[in-house]
Amino acid sequence: MKNFLGCLGAIVFASMMAACSAPTSAPVASKPEVSDFAVENVHVVKEYNNAWTLKGMVRNNSGHAASIAVRVKFLNAQGDVLYATKAVVNDWDPVASGKAAVFSYATDPKDFDGVTDYDVQPYER
Repeated sequence: MKNFLGCLGAIVFASMMAACSAPTSAPVASKPEVSDFAVENVHVVKEYNNAWTLKGMVRNNSGHAASIAVRVKFLNAQGDVLYATKAVVNDWDPVASGKAAVFSYATDPKDFDGVTDYDVQPYER
């Protein structure tokens, strides 16, 4: 009986070790990510002396209607972030798949000092 329990323990231990070392799933090849949203036509409107507006559009390529916002970083020539903010697209109304809608962000013209580029990253709410 003692040998039987010893053998049984060894079998259980070996099975546990094999289960722990075996991979749980096959490796998955990573796919390149396709963005659900595309930023278009980003530009600055300098219509007023006390406020300039950064405007642009976001196209919804997600396959479903989506409420979208954007994170905006104002960058200098070295790529440093001088100012960051968020803006909503289409006043939070859902944008239909395949369609584009506008975003705008008005701020003091001083926030544009030294800015040479913008990093606009859309996201779904």
